[in-house]
Amino acid sequence: MPRVEETRSELLAQLAEIQAKLARLDQSDPPERAAEEERHSADASASIGIAPRDPGRADVGLIEWDANDAISRWTTQAEQIFGWKAEEVLGKRWDEFRLVHERDITLVQQANRELLEGHVDFNTCFNRNYRKDGTVLNCEWFNTVRRNDHGEIVAVVSLPHDVTGRVRAESHMQHFQNAMRMITVGTSRSTGLAFFQALVRYISQSFSFRYVFVACIDQEHPNQARTIAFWSDGHLAENFVYSLAGSPTQNTVINRSMEFCADHVRRRFPNDATLAEFHAESYLATPLVGSAGDVVGVLAVMDDKPMEDRGDIREIIALFGDRTAIEIERSIAEASQHASRTRLRVLTEQLPAVLWTTDLDLRFTHSTGAGLKSLNQKPGQSVGQTLFEYFQIDDENFGPIAIHIRALQGISGTSVVEWAGLVFQVYVEPLRDPSGKIIGTIGLAQDISELKRVEQSLIQSEERFRRLIQHAPEAVVLLDTKTGHFVMVNEAAEKLYKYPAEKLLKMGPLDISPVVQADGQLSAEKSREVISKACAGETPIFEWTHRDALGNEIPCEIRLLSLEEGGRTIIRGSVTDVTEKKRAEESLKRLESELAHVARVSTMGEMVGGLAHELNQPLYAIQNFGKACGNLVAAEGAIDRDRLHQWLDKITSTAQFAGEILTRLRSFVSREPINKTTLDLDEIIQSALMLTKHDAQVAGIRVEYTPAPRLPPVKADNVHIQQVLVNLIKNAFDAVQNRSVGDPVVRISTEKQGDRVAVTVADNGAGLPPGNVPIFEAFCSTKTNALGLGLAISTTIVKAHGGTLQASNGPEFGAVFRFTLATAPQAD
Repeated sequence: MPRVEETRSELLAQLAEIQAKLARLDQSDPPERAAEEERHSADASASIGIAPRDPGRADVGLIEWDANDAISRWTTQAEQIFGWKAEEVLGKRWDEFRLVHERDITLVQQANRELLEGHVDFNTCFNRNYRKDGTVLNCEWFNTVRRNDHGEIVAVVSLPHDVTGRVRAESHMQHFQNAMRMITVGTSRSTGLAFFQALVRYISQSFSFRYVFVACIDQEHPNQARTIAFWSDGHLAENFVYSLAGSPTQNTVINRSMEFCADHVRRRFPNDATLAEFHAESYLATPLVGSAGDVVGVLAVMDDKPMEDRGDIREIIALFGDRTAIEIERSIAEASQHASRTRLRVLTEQLPAVLWTTDLDLRFTHSTGAGLKSLNQKPGQSVGQTLFEYFQIDDENFGPIAIHIRALQGISGTSVVEWAGLVFQVYVEPLRDPSGKIIGTIGLAQDISELKRVEQSLIQSEERFRRLIQHAPEAVVLLDTKTGHFVMVNEAAEKLYKYPAEKLLKMGPLDISPVVQADGQLSAEKSREVISKACAGETPIFEWTHRDALGNEIPCEIRLLSLEEGGRTIIRGSVTDVTEKKRAEESLKRLESELAHVARVSTMGEMVGGLAHELNQPLYAIQNFGKACGNLVAAEGAIDRDRLHQWLDKITSTAQFAGEILTRLRSFVSREPINKTTLDLDEIIQSALMLTKHDAQVAGIRVEYTPAPRLPPVKADNVHIQQVLVNLIKNAFDAVQNRSVGDPVVRISTEKQGDRVAVTVADNGAGLPPGNVPIFEAFCSTKTNALGLGLAISTTIVKAHGGTLQASNGPEFGAVFRFTLATAPQAD
């Protein structure tokens, strides 16, 4: 371990001077003593040849211990070295707080014992100490004893010297030398892949890096890199490809300089998937610069903990980066040569082609290639034959022979030749010696029989496709998304839009559409929306309003399909005129509305007796109160005006009640179409209960209504939902009158279900009929004197409101009918 190179006599002399100064300090005042201690500690550092490592922190302090090993003096320099203030340690022994490293306690005890037992007056001790913050220091202690006039030891004076930096530097130097030796020896005898694998291994083992890799820039995809050697967690791992975009490697390549991130590397490069995958915390990489000055790759290290910024490590990475770049270039050159040889072999042996050469007499000198197999020949089989002998013809104008003759004249040529039932594309060029003299011909023939067959099949397929489109019953248009114009329209499209084809081909969808569609959306906006869906691979089907040449609007249903043709995107649109369909739907709605109205009138006819009873009660009351008022006026004496006003108020309120009954009756039998408004469902149910109240009383049926608390309003038509409720309630009355379990009861309840409200009508009757009876179909009824339209009409009404009507048997008895309605949108 390092030692301050001072002789024993020199140190003893210096410590004697220190003792004298300490004696003077004992006799001085406290402020003077503190100042003197500061000067003395600095003088002590200078006296033993030690300069502080930085102005803000001392390297040498002064500590005095009494005969019991308790601290009696602790200077500011000691505080700077160890972190404890004087008031925290004065009076304490060194083993009463965490000052000495656990492994060096015995060493310190031995040094103290030598001094206190009088074996020596001076000694040194090298040991590890703790700062107050837990940092481990390497300190060299210079210790001497102080004696009184009787020669007794009264104190020990120590000068602790913090040599942590020097020890670390020497350790780093030793580590650097060992790492250089390990990496150099480990890679010296390797080349190519073996070199890269050895390099990443020994760099990782030398510096305890978790990940080390060599990566090459992908020549075909410059924004990607692929590793060629990857050391991970103590072994070679599978190589990977990663993107340079947003990565530290990109900085290394662009800046052509070393990239270092001591910690939080993923914060700096949040989009780097590789850093995230390996939980990297730190990163160091050097560019691998080729002989041409271009960056061919990187040598990089990563760790899942912070990385110390050390110049020696940077130096080693940069040094071996240069060697790695040379090795990569050599490997690329070898790979390129190997690829060239492989391509040549494939070209001459494996491709479905025939390669040959001839001499000046057009005699084959070489023939090879997998294409010979289709001609039932082997490589070299035709060598020695002339072209005339091979083709068994003497005509020099025969295509394959003619292009060889032109090649002998220095003219390259190509021709399509049919031979032995196959079609070949033939290329022939002059064959020259190194001096450029023509010595024969070289030719290549590729079997294109299948290609020709496919081309012919494609032509036929395209023709069939065009005929199918041209004669399709619906209008078909093809739209070029780049130009926004139609590139093809069929006869049905011309007839639908009343434009000739040549004019339609200069137009686009917006040219034959109104500005705003029927749903209120702008045509341009809706067009972009559906075309984007088609380009994304969807097949949108939607309603669209077109406008023909005469200005007539045409409601249509359109189906789009995306096609790729010649590098451009074509949208195929199938357009169906739904004018008649719309008319039929409107007619059906009118018929359904009329049928519902007839059913309401019929229902009202069935309930007319009960309703008359409901009206009789308020009318009878009005009559009685009217007579009473007449009698009161006719009586002699003063008129009791208070009672008169009271009876007149009764007549007014009773008349209003009768008026409400008539209003509800008139509304119920109205023939207005469905008009959805925001309604209170409870009010609709109360109106239905009023209309059926008399029937329930006459039949002795108990009706229970349980509304849900805080039920939101619904979007519905008041009259039509009343009709559904009256139908369901009357059906329940009929069911419990025929047979009930106990006293006849009909229960009505509501509940919220997400963005819907459910209304339930349940009875304690016999339940639904057995078997799969289609009770929701028109003219299907289980009652003898009924048309069977109630549930069918109710189903149509509920569906028109976007809800459902369902029926089931109760958990124990009776039937349960439930329908749902959408809640009204909440106001902002």
